[in-house]
Amino acid sequence: MITLSSWATGKVSGRHVLPVGLLALAGGLAWLSRIPADGTFPVDLLGPTLLIGIGLGVAFVRLTAMSSTGVPAADNGLAGGLVNATRQIGGAIGLSFLTLLPSSGAAFLACAALTLLISALSTRKA
Repeated sequence: MITLSSWATGKVSGRHVLPVGLLALAGGLAWLSRIPADGTFPVDLLGPTLLIGIGLGVAFVRLTAMSSTGVPAADNGLAGGLVNATRQIGGAIGLSFLTLLPSSGAAFLACAALTLLISALSTRKA
C-alpha cells in the first residue's frame, strides 16, 4: 500500500493531499489501538495496516517533496540527508517515549492523536 499510494500521490496535486494522508494514517493507528490480544491477522490487523500504509505513502512523498522546496540544487543531497536523519532520530526518540505508556493500545492511540495534530497544522498556510 505504501508503494501504491506513494506512486498515486505523485500524480495528484493540491494542498489538501498531505492532511488527507495524515488522516488516513491517524485512522489506521486509532483502529490498531483497539486490537484484542487474541486477534487474527485477516480480521483484526489487515484493515488498519492497509490504512496506515496508504497514509504513510502519501505523507512520506509529500513531506519529502516539501523538504526540498526552495533548496538550491547544489544542496538537495544535504536536504535529503537531513530529512532521513531526522526521521531516524525522531523515530528512536518517539519510540522511547511510547514505551512509557501502559499498553500498546495507548501507544497507538497517542500516535494517532499526534498525527491528527500534525494533520491540523498542515492545513495552515506557511
